[in-house]
Amino acid sequence: MTGWREMAAEFTGTALLLLLGLSAVVADFAAHSPVVAAVPSVDLRRLLTGVLFAGSATLIVYSPLGRISGGHINPAVTLAFYRLGKMTGRSAAGYAAAQVAGAILGTVLVLLLWGSWATDVQLGATVPGTGGVWACLAAEAAATFLLVALILNLVDRPRLMPYTAAAAGLLVATLVFVEAPVSGTSLNPARSLGPALVGGTWTGWWVYLIAPPAGALAAAVLYRRRRRTVACGKLIHDDAYACPFLDCRYTPPERRVRRVRSRRPCTGGIPVRRSAASEAVRHKPAVTWRTPTGAVPTPVRDPSRSPERSTDTMKAIGVFPGQAGSAHLIDVPRPALEDIPHGRGVMVRILRLGLDGTDKEINAGEYGTAPAGQDYLITGHESLGRVEEIGPAVTEFAPGDYVVARVRRAGDSLYDLIDTPDMTTDDAYYEHGISRVNGFLTEYYVEDPRYLIKIPQGLNHVAVLLEPTSVAEKGIIEAYEIQRRLKVWQPRRAAVLGAGTIGLLATVILRNRGLAVTTFGLDEPPYLNSDLAEAVGAAYISTKQQSLAQNAAQTGGYDLVFEATGYSPIVFDAMCHLVAKNGILVLSSVTGGMRRSEVPSDAINLDFVLGNKVMFGTVNANREHFEAGVRDLAVAEAQYPGWLSRLLTHPVHGLDHYDEALAALGAPGAIKVFVEIAGA
Repeated sequence: MTGWREMAAEFTGTALLLLLGLSAVVADFAAHSPVVAAVPSVDLRRLLTGVLFAGSATLIVYSPLGRISGGHINPAVTLAFYRLGKMTGRSAAGYAAAQVAGAILGTVLVLLLWGSWATDVQLGATVPGTGGVWACLAAEAAATFLLVALILNLVDRPRLMPYTAAAAGLLVATLVFVEAPVSGTSLNPARSLGPALVGGTWTGWWVYLIAPPAGALAAAVLYRRRRRTVACGKLIHDDAYACPFLDCRYTPPERRVRRVRSRRPCTGGIPVRRSAASEAVRHKPAVTWRTPTGAVPTPVRDPSRSPERSTDTMKAIGVFPGQAGSAHLIDVPRPALEDIPHGRGVMVRILRLGLDGTDKEINAGEYGTAPAGQDYLITGHESLGRVEEIGPAVTEFAPGDYVVARVRRAGDSLYDLIDTPDMTTDDAYYEHGISRVNGFLTEYYVEDPRYLIKIPQGLNHVAVLLEPTSVAEKGIIEAYEIQRRLKVWQPRRAAVLGAGTIGLLATVILRNRGLAVTTFGLDEPPYLNSDLAEAVGAAYISTKQQSLAQNAAQTGGYDLVFEATGYSPIVFDAMCHLVAKNGILVLSSVTGGMRRSEVPSDAINLDFVLGNKVMFGTVNANREHFEAGVRDLAVAEAQYPGWLSRLLTHPVHGLDHYDEALAALGAPGAIKVFVEIAGA
């Protein structure tokens, strides 16, 4: 948490900024300065001033002062980091007060140092210029937006973070040259307030109190829509200096500053609602047990925690991406409601976590990316949890609600901005437990309501299947959407390739739509997967007994083919034989490696062209598909009672036994492996 040491650094840094920066203004523009005679061009002197002013700020940020406090030296920058949850309101107010006080001191020193030369340029005061007040307002807001957006984007990237101050200085120098005729280029309320208060120049002063904070807030809000928060509140993080900002991702978890939370159920004076279960745990009286000697009573805490563990930490399973077999049990900081700004946090206790081949491949080191500033990734993306607490501004959920979290998070593309991150065009994507965002193989998480899906009480026992269901839903929904090209498309027959979790869920979804479904698997019936397919009215065929070509010769092909095998050569087999005229083939498998197959490419091309056929790929899902999944799970549970529970074949109890869960993936008879983290 920021304290007097950091505020003193901000005070001193801002005073030095005004002293050095305003001295540059005086030296370059005072009537009697020799610089005016030596450099008659106003444009060149303005460029020189920008370089000196911005260079001073850059040096201050890189100095010990900046490394102690973060080098904000600007209330607008502080406001942006506060908006992104890196500072408390009290800390941000303290920083702003220190910055304004430092600016006043710096301006007084300029007056004492330069005397009449300083008053000749009104102590370097910023006043509206070309275009008047409104042009000044727009220019200041836009310029500050650019500055803060640059800072946030660089601070959040470990490799670029050391260059944040230099890049910001270069941008400010450019803005001084371009924008000074319009506004004087403040970008900093403290920088404008200092000369105004000391010199009494108040022309358009209110612009500089409104525009820079507005621009900074706009940058922070836009950044939060994409990434939720920022790695650190410092412009340059140096491990030699303790980081005072909340949840700094460049600081090891055991040394991070966490937001202090009251033990009372309230936030900001507004009560926080809790579930009955969490209240029972919180108010449970202490229990003792006796050692074999009967001598030493020991208190027993919440059974989900060991007595030695702090309530500020929780268990998690992490991997080091790229390192095979690196899954390990770790303690990480427990999240707080305030991690989501503006009272919109939802605290969720994780009950169950489903595992799949993706988790196995990440632990094998095949892929996976850790969050910025972190060398490990918490895995797991198929979650089921129960709401424990909500912030005062949350209306969508109540404590006790069962929820599933969406997996993808918004990036930078147009599709991300309209809340369809599953269709992102960005090469770098954000996916819980997979890429750049920690997953759910832990005890708690805090989330924004827009990323949560409410689960009806009657489905909570099977809702850990919702995430894989959403993947199948997306493929099928997109297939129907694409087939609108035909004006009239009434599919009657569907084939599902693969009888694993997603294949069986796709089977029941298509049966819910009234299609005659044939599910293809490798193993010969009878066994559990074939029984499950037949239990919902589908036919099951083993490809050991009948090839796709033989089946197509008997049936004439299928209107919709959904592939979920993880075996890429079967795709070309399906293209050759299974897809009927005007039909569509959906690919949902993620296949690594470089397997090669010989295919009749001319025949496939000719068949697809003359048959007006379509093939497309699908990955992940958005809210529409999760909500469709809830509906189909509800229909399946009502139509085929107990069927969904039969998919949950391999429970593993407790995070401590994560290795058993990973070993069960791909084991004979395994359909869905899941970890029971807390009792439902």
